[in-house]
Amino acid sequence: SLAWETFDGARRRAGLPHAGLLVITFALFWVQVIGHEAAHEAALAAAKHFYPPLAFEHRLPRPVQIAFFAGGPAFTVALIGLCALAATRLHRPDAVLMTIALGCSAVTRIIIVGPATLFGAANDERAIGAQLGVPPQTLGICEMILAAVVVRIFWRTIPMSSRRDT
Repeated sequence: SLAWETFDGARRRAGLPHAGLLVITFALFWVQVIGHEAAHEAALAAAKHFYPPLAFEHRLPRPVQIAFFAGGPAFTVALIGLCALAATRLHRPDAVLMTIALGCSAVTRIIIVGPATLFGAANDERAIGAQLGVPPQTLGICEMILAAVVVRIFWRTIPMSSRRDT
């Protein structure tokens, strides 16, 4: 349609990514959040497999607590790392953009949770830090550094046809 051609031409002149890619990234964010939460439950189920049911009568054993709280952030960090690796290894521009969209959806969780962690909010990083004896701010800073490095990798691997000419 004429409206789409006008929008797409303006988008290309401004150097903006495909609008569909933004929608996909938003949808992948929610998929990643579900994966993050499912990783908590999977870690708990795996930990219960290694501990007898009697150990859960009053309180979860410390290793089970660590596994439960670390399951979600471990999933997020692993997903970010895999996306960064895949983005640097793939050769098809559309596959690279989809990988970057998935990676950015996972980085978004760190961007949202990171500042709250620095100010002591109750979240996974705080629970993990309490169990390991590490300040949650340290964990949050490490996650934010990882996010910054990965965003830099993503920016460098964006296919030139999707970038603004400078």
